[in-house]
Amino acid sequence: MQDIAFRGETDESSNFYQVVQLVSRHCSLLKYWLNEKRMHPYHVTYMSRCSQNEFIKLIGDAVRDRVVKKLEEAPAFSVMADTTPDVSNKDQMSIVVRYVADNTPVERLLSLTVLEDKSGDGHATEILRCLNEHGINVEKLYFQSYDFTACMSGEYNGCHKKLNDKIQKDFPEKEIPYIPCQAHRLNTFVERSCKASTIVSSMFTVLQLLYSFFSSSTKRSEALAKAQEIIEGALKLRNLSQTRWIARSESIDSVWISFECVVSLLQKIVNKELKSDTNTQDQAKALLKKMKKYDFIFSLGIMKFIMRHCKLLAVQLQEGLNLLDAISLVSTTTKSLEGIRNETDVNNQVKAAVEMARQVGCDPEQEFSKNHRKRMPPLRLDDRRENEAEVGFASFYRKEMFSVLDQLIADCRENWNRVFANIKPFSVLLPPWEEVNETSADSLCMLLGGSITSGNLLGELSILR
Repeated sequence: MQDIAFRGETDESSNFYQVVQLVSRHCSLLKYWLNEKRMHPYHVTYMSRCSQNEFIKLIGDAVRDRVVKKLEEAPAFSVMADTTPDVSNKDQMSIVVRYVADNTPVERLLSLTVLEDKSGDGHATEILRCLNEHGINVEKLYFQSYDFTACMSGEYNGCHKKLNDKIQKDFPEKEIPYIPCQAHRLNTFVERSCKASTIVSSMFTVLQLLYSFFSSSTKRSEALAKAQEIIEGALKLRNLSQTRWIARSESIDSVWISFECVVSLLQKIVNKELKSDTNTQDQAKALLKKMKKYDFIFSLGIMKFIMRHCKLLAVQLQEGLNLLDAISLVSTTTKSLEGIRNETDVNNQVKAAVEMARQVGCDPEQEFSKNHRKRMPPLRLDDRRENEAEVGFASFYRKEMFSVLDQLIADCRENWNRVFANIKPFSVLLPPWEEVNETSADSLCMLLGGSITSGNLLGELSILR
């Protein structure tokens, strides 16, 4: 196949057209039909764009009917939905169902429609309309999962709440738990934690300026690539993603690995060893000054460790995991971040950053005393201002690191507790199954809508022990 859509930019470049031409080489009847189109009424070949669109619709309907049939056979299913703007700037909403078929969890796209009402109620209405349109029994809907935007996760007007309200009109006793997308949640946690520290926010600004400086000129880009040839495992400078904060880990790694190389190249531009205009030299001088600051070096080293933990978790969360494994990973990562948050490790990071800063001609203590000199309050506000507490060098940077870690850890804990409250009955399925009793089995079976009895569940678990 040509790795393109069913229809291409032209009818002749489409997968459909090329496959038909390939088959015609081995099918004399099809070859005759295509070659002798002048003999057909109105020169019909069924190869036009209208015919191709009809084929696409027929194939799509057949696939959807198969998905709906599998859903009818499944005892329970969950629904997921998300929106994204297309090239025409219209919000396309994809509705995906997840169910078990032949003892295997599967996900299938059910619908792709343009969403007009972008509120929580609008999302819920469209999801319910799609399910009803295809004759899907909503009584078998037991879970819902979306990202954590306000319109989806709002406690009173979010999509999950509105969908519950609409379904409860027909099934008053039904409550559909909402499990937010954990990868999306982690991304928002990282964003909030990075913004908790001013020096970390400034560090990301410098990373973007570095990328823009080198990528805007092929000459500078080639000079950097040549300088990086002697560095093992060197990475290209990356553009900062405005939405996927987890991806910024790659930007940090690329500058960290090539730090001395980038500083050296900027110094050559400033010293006119690399031919460039005055404007370029001024930009290089400003970037060099920012990179040699201790705030930047310390933030780069600290965030390298924190972002690495978060990126590993994000990658795992996007793999084929069950919910319990995902929650376990989030819990383990949270404990790892808590392990980083101790004075010994932070002091070691401060010392390592000091040594690195001195290698590029920066005096961290002098820079700190200049930017954080003790400011005496007026006598009218404090008549004992000589007793004013002074923040030390190490204490300041400990506080900055702790502000990032505390925000990230607190968000992860809160999210873990909220999600775990919705799936607590499932926790009894984790080995060694010693806490499984009739009460916990009943709670789990009620959550699954009675698709399995507590007696059968206890019997199966007793065999697995």
